[in-house]
This record gives sequence, C-alpha cells and structure tokens, in this order.
Amino acid sequence: EVKIFNYGTWEKYSFTLGVSERRWNGKTFEFYNQYLPITLTSTLADIVGKQYKKGNEIIVLATIHRSVRDVDGQKKVYYDIKANDLYSADKTKTAMVA
Repeated sequence: EVKIFNYGTWEKYSFTLGVSERRWNGKTFEFYNQYLPITLTSTLADIVGKQYKKGNEIIVLATIHRSVRDVDGQKKVYYDIKANDLYSADKTKTAMVA
C-alpha cells in the first residue's frame, strides 16, 4: 500500500500530511484525500524544512508506505516516508502515528 502526499504544514517537527490515496473500484480509480498528523525525526524535518519551507507550508513529493507492526503485543501503525528530493536521496524514515 503506497500513498503519495504533495504538501503539508510545518509546525516544529509536527507535520500534517495531505495524503491522496488511489483505490480501484473495479471500473476506475477513486481518489480519497485525508490528513495525517506525523512527527518527523529531526533529521528528516531539517531536510524537508530547508528544502521546502515557504511560510507555513511545505511543498514536497514523497511516498508513504503504511504498515502495521506488533510492538509488545500491540498493533501499531507506522508510515515509512520516502522524500523525493536531492537532500534525502535513498533515505527513508519511519514515523509512528500517535
């Protein structure tokens, strides 16, 4: 399951992603928009901030891989974020959604 986001808002290390998800309904693709609050690691936040900060808005292209993992017997949702920019080439960070 891969999702693409193309913008977000910047508040320190807190990042609200505008996510577009594409689903196939048997005849055509349907698009769903949703917003995910994610706290980035400082490294990725610095990369994204330096590259894309324009006022309070970040413009970025990235892919998100959603995964559910068992942590101490509890299922937790993680989003692996791959930013598609020059500074973070081949760097993937994992953010857990609170």
